[in-house]
Amino acid sequence: MNLEEENQQLRAQIDQLQKDNELMQERIAWLEDSLDANSKYLDDMLLRVDKVERQIKYLASMQDQPDAVRPLSEETPPPHY
Repeated sequence: MNLEEENQQLRAQIDQLQKDNELMQERIAWLEDSLDANSKYLDDMLLRVDKVERQIKYLASMQDQPDAVRPLSEETPPPHY
């Protein structure tokens, strides 16, 4: 193989490596975007879970109070009755 053929092969390999590099950079950018979106979604879900936990704790504490539920005879009927 002469020097010109070797140079052509090297140029072809360099071109292929550059194309591969561009594809990898595109994939990395896509993965970073996906990771950011998933991170934001997870943060939102964790905030919702925290809120639901606080609501459940509040409702559970209301159940422990003796005056939380009154007997039906003590309940005031709604105005339309």
